[in-house]
Amino acid sequence: MIHDRDKWIKERNGLINERDGQINERNQWLNDRDKHIEKLDNKIQEYILTFNTLNNELETQKIWISDRDTWIKERDNIIEKQKTWIKDRDQWIKERNQTIQELNKEIEALRNSRSYRLGQYLFSPARPLKKIIKGEKYA
Repeated sequence: MIHDRDKWIKERNGLINERDGQINERNQWLNDRDKHIEKLDNKIQEYILTFNTLNNELETQKIWISDRDTWIKERDNIIEKQKTWIKDRDQWIKERNQTIQELNKEIEALRNSRSYRLGQYLFSPARPLKKIIKGEKYA
C-alpha cells in the first residue's frame, strides 16, 4: 500500500507539474496576447493620429483651394479690366494722334500763310529791331 501511495503521490505530483506547466504556458500565451493587443492599440493610436493629421491637411488644402479660386476670379476680373483699360488707352492714343495730325496740318497751313511769312520777315534777326519799333513800312 505504501508503494501504491508513493506511486499515487508521484502521479499526482506529475499531474500537478504538468498542470503547472500548462498554466505557465497559458500565462505566457496570455502575456504574449496582451503584448500583441498593446502593439495593436499603439498602431491604432498611430493610425488615428495620422488620420487626424491628414484630415487637418485636407482642410488646409480645401481652404487654400478656396482662396486660390477667389484669387483666380479676382485675377480674371483684373485681366478683363485691363483689356478695357487697354482699349480705352488705345482709343485715347488714337484720338491724341489724330489731334496731333490736325494741329500739324494747322501749323503747316499757318506756316504757308502770308501773315506767318510777314511775321517771320518782321521779326527776323536780319531786320534791326529799331526799324520795327519806329514803324517803318515793310514789304
